[in-house]
Amino acid sequence: QKEHSDMGLSYDGLTFCTSQGIVGVHACFDESLGLAHRLTNLDVKNATASCQEDREMISKLVEIEERSTGVSMNDFLRFNMNTTLNKALMLFSEQANRLQVELQ
Repeated sequence: QKEHSDMGLSYDGLTFCTSQGIVGVHACFDESLGLAHRLTNLDVKNATASCQEDREMISKLVEIEERSTGVSMNDFLRFNMNTTLNKALMLFSEQANRLQVELQ
């Protein structure tokens, strides 16, 4: 758990959520794969927002974060999705193994 120095907030990292649950925590395997697939081609610079002012604000914040960390937002998102996808894979394997045992 880390602390966000500007606001005194703590966070545990990036969490990918879907309508079916949290990727890597809940059994939302189709959504996990779909989201991971979308992130393979994502370029944050091409993102849109409901209004131009929001887009400019988000772009500026992304640029500041990239400069301060030395990591592109695209790489950050892909790295975190890869880590989360590994958790989803482990969860899927555990559930599949349990079902195989029950089927015998």
